[in-house]
Amino acid sequence: MMSNRHLTIGLITLWLWFPTSGLTATLHAILVGDTNDPSIGRSVETDLANFNKLLRSIEENTGLAVQKITITGGELGRGKGRDTVLQKLQNLTVAGGQDLVIFLYSGHGGRMSTKQTKWPSLGVEGVSTSPDRLLDLDLVFDELQKKAPRLLIVLADACNSVIDAQRSFEKNTEQAESYRKLFLGYQGTVIASSSKMGQYSYGNPEIGGFFIRQLLDSLNKNLATTNPTWEGLMKDATQSISISGSKQKVQIPQAEVKVEPAKMPTGHTPPQPPPIDPSPIQPEGEIERSKSEPTGGTCQTGHYYQKAGMECCQDESSGKELCTK
Repeated sequence: MMSNRHLTIGLITLWLWFPTSGLTATLHAILVGDTNDPSIGRSVETDLANFNKLLRSIEENTGLAVQKITITGGELGRGKGRDTVLQKLQNLTVAGGQDLVIFLYSGHGGRMSTKQTKWPSLGVEGVSTSPDRLLDLDLVFDELQKKAPRLLIVLADACNSVIDAQRSFEKNTEQAESYRKLFLGYQGTVIASSSKMGQYSYGNPEIGGFFIRQLLDSLNKNLATTNPTWEGLMKDATQSISISGSKQKVQIPQAEVKVEPAKMPTGHTPPQPPPIDPSPIQPEGEIERSKSEPTGGTCQTGHYYQKAGMECCQDESSGKELCTK
């Protein structure tokens, strides 16, 4: 059975080939979130809302046409979530070498002890996702890379712990030219996840996943500069995150950035949006406990199971039963 810990998203790959002859590139966004989960659903909704606001800001400041696919709620039900997500990825039509692709996952996750890579597996069918129905972030990356986008970004906010062994944002004044440099001026790949191998990922309903909040904070800061870079952005986004009130004292995100400057398109004039606050997000609230941590502590060993409508685990080291609604 899946741990009830929330998986922090971890992979983004975004490729862009700049349009010629007056053609406009499209930014394809695939947002996947387990909004129906009783313990982390509200936090996932916050993640998706924050990213939707970010997509609007990108569209307004670059002129890119945004086409969005959202997979949430019942679409991620047991026995169909994996197939649904894979089908959407495989059916995605991308103008190779021209369009950009962003993938975001917010939900449960983990890893089998036999998994060879450092990226998490996504519990796209909820907390009880069976091992054979996990969706590797690596596979998501590979499927989207086949589409040959100019810039590919794959992100996951999910736990990366073994499951078979059982800061606040500052307000910045962002510049439209900085959006264009980041999303039109680079080609290559970015992949990231919210925690390293063996770690849980944390967040709360008010601000969403701590990694996503830190990532967007870094984005805001870079957009306020005249020369933003993906390397600098992701370096800030993967700083260690202190976790209070948990046996895991720190959450360490991870990322690999392989991008290079791309020739900016000529004659590409974005539409002029009405005067608005361009900040992708300005969440409020204090960092709290894990998105879904069993009441009374954390199981270091043992398995999770359902009991009286709650998710429980039996900690083999202490003999205590720990449950959360």
